[in-house]
Amino acid sequence: MSAENLKFPYPKQALFYQGARELVGNLTHLLKIKVTGTEFIQPQTPTIYSYFPHTGHGDSVVIHHVLKNNGVKNIITPAAKDYWFRNIWTALLANTTMPAFPLHRESGPRQTHEDLDCLITMLNSGFSALISPEGTRSNKLPEERKLKRGVAYLASKTGFPIVPIVIVGYEDVWPRGRKLPNPFETGLNRKKVTVCFSNPLQFGKIDKDKIIADLRQIFLTTYHQISTLTDF
Repeated sequence: MSAENLKFPYPKQALFYQGARELVGNLTHLLKIKVTGTEFIQPQTPTIYSYFPHTGHGDSVVIHHVLKNNGVKNIITPAAKDYWFRNIWTALLANTTMPAFPLHRESGPRQTHEDLDCLITMLNSGFSALISPEGTRSNKLPEERKLKRGVAYLASKTGFPIVPIVIVGYEDVWPRGRKLPNPFETGLNRKKVTVCFSNPLQFGKIDKDKIIADLRQIFLTTYHQISTLTDF
C-alpha cells in the first residue's frame, strides 16, 4: 500500500484509526486547556475552521479534539504532502492523529488549486476542514507571520463560513525545532493552552485578499487579547 492510499482510511482500517485517534486525543489531557467561544462551533454545517498561529505538530490535534468533543464529526485536515506523505510510515502517523489530506506545497498554483478543489468536493459532501492558513509551522512573532490564500479560495468558492481559531500557549509545548513535546512546567504542573473560537465569517464571492486581511486582523487582535489574560 502506498502513502497516497492512506489519504483516507479504508473500512477495514476504520476501527484501528478510530482507536488510535481517540488515544492521541486523550493525550491532550496532559495539558491544561481552556476553551472559549464554543458557541461559534458549527457541528451541523460544513465549516472551514482556520487556526492561528501554527507553532507545532500537535496544535491541530488539540483543536481537532476540541471540535470532536463539541459535536463536529467529519473533519479533514490538509497536511503537507512532501512532509507527511513522503512514505507510508509518515502517512500512517498523520492519519492516526486525525484524518489527513495530502496537500502539495511546492508544485505550483495549478496543483494547489487541484488539491483545494478536492477539498471543496469534501466540504460539499458534508466534511468540515481544519486548516492553518500559514501552511507551515513557525517560531516567528504573530505580526511577522504570513497567511496564504488557500482558506480564502475555499470560502469564496463554497460560501461556507470560516470560523477563526486562535491557540495560545502551545508554542511553549512543542515549538518548531524541538523533537518531542513537553506538556509540563517545573515539576508536574500542566502547561496552559487557550483555544478561542470567534464568530463565523460569511464572505461569499469577494476578493480573496480582503478575506485574508480580515482574517489576519481577527487573529492578531484575539491573540493579543488572550495573551494579556492572567486568570488562567
